[in-house]
Amino acid sequence: MFAKIVDIFNKLHPDDKYIFWPDLASSHYAKQTTEWLNERKVAFVPKCANPPNVLKALPIEDFWSILADKVYNGGWTATNENQLVNRIKA
Repeated sequence: MFAKIVDIFNKLHPDDKYIFWPDLASSHYAKQTTEWLNERKVAFVPKCANPPNVLKALPIEDFWSILADKVYNGGWTATNENQLVNRIKA
């Protein structure tokens, strides 16, 4: 999983101008995981600097909120996955 994500980031950000901000799942900070990230020089937020349950500190939460507001504007609802995907793309 991480390998695919790293490949995508490296393609989109070849200048290494990104940082991985994991949630606090224990698997994200397991010794094997952090060693793997360090070996590949993937910058990530250390566990001691990662605030627990502070949704406003995580910018992705703002993104999802804004997207949801735009997608469901005016009470719009999807009846299937394809409609939702097309609405998001629009």
